[in-house]
Amino acid sequence: MFKKRKNNGEPAIVVGLTGCIGSGKSTAAEILREHGAKIIDADLLAREVVAPGSQGLSEVINHFGKQYLTAAGELDRKKLAALVFNDQQKRAELEKILHPKIRELFLKKLEETLRSNPGVIVYVVPLLFESKLSREELNYTAVVYAPAEVCINRIMVRDGLSYKEAEKRLAAQMDIEEKRRLADYVIDNSGGIEELRNEIVGFLKKLR
Repeated sequence: MFKKRKNNGEPAIVVGLTGCIGSGKSTAAEILREHGAKIIDADLLAREVVAPGSQGLSEVINHFGKQYLTAAGELDRKKLAALVFNDQQKRAELEKILHPKIRELFLKKLEETLRSNPGVIVYVVPLLFESKLSREELNYTAVVYAPAEVCINRIMVRDGLSYKEAEKRLAAQMDIEEKRRLADYVIDNSGGIEELRNEIVGFLKKLR
């Protein structure tokens, strides 16, 4: 079912890791890194494709306007996020510009990583199922799961938002229960950091 990858005779496993805002993807990724997994982060790729002077930045500004540039000539990510979180159509327009570029950069990074780092490679991507990455690119999918109320409380604490603001940001993404249903593996992050560490150790044992 899954595409087998090898580098110098050693197997490589490519996992797409997702979740929702507040579920703990970044924390899970750091723990996976501590256990030897190679991490490719879609958020970092998204920043790279809109770096100053890039085609991605030019297309975004041409579409949304120069008011989304900072004085330093960089994309004002916070200002643009405020727009797209409140307008589903605008968000779709932004994704149409950025997703193909992020995907292309991911495939480039993946091939580089496969050549030098056999083992577990984790692609951390919030919109994993929405972007419809194929099984030719990923061996498995995993979701970092926490109930919606837990995620909302974490967003409030982390970002200093009201309950309604945090709830709105969560609602802008695919429902976490749907992601849980679609994923091959579920990493439960309903509790604390030690519980998450145990979950990830168990997850890696299953993969290997």
